[in-house]
Amino acid sequence: MFRDSVAVAQVLLKDGYWFARRGVTPEFPDSDEGARGPAYDPQRHYPLLIPITGYAGPKWGMQDLVWAVSQAKNGKIAVLNFHGVPYPRAPWVSVEPEDFARYMDYLRDQKCTVIAMRDLVKYVKPAPITKLPLRREQGSYSSGTTYQKH
Repeated sequence: MFRDSVAVAQVLLKDGYWFARRGVTPEFPDSDEGARGPAYDPQRHYPLLIPITGYAGPKWGMQDLVWAVSQAKNGKIAVLNFHGVPYPRAPWVSVEPEDFARYMDYLRDQKCTVIAMRDLVKYVKPAPITKLPLRREQGSYSSGTTYQKH
């Protein structure tokens, strides 16, 4: 279902949310079974429209994780999404426990800092105080949005 992301973000801002993530589109195509997306750039992306750099599913694997982590440079943040380990009711975004363990081992071995969305406030300005304009990226969004209240 299509949603006007800016309208949703305006509601979230009014309700006191600091951060929310969106999908990988419009910058990258979404197979709906795991996909790559842009790294979150706090200088460019509004805090209630944070893109996912990668989300796991049957068409997403270790090479995608390695790629996503490599995008976290020059102030950009790799935002990863794991819907379920496993997630039998939604096999298109399910991750096998063995794969998830390998992904987490990789993040540990790379000395990645892994945080929840709410902990972004330690690193970037949240929606209520950002100077960035609330606007959509060029294109259309086909993926949902997840919200994180502070």
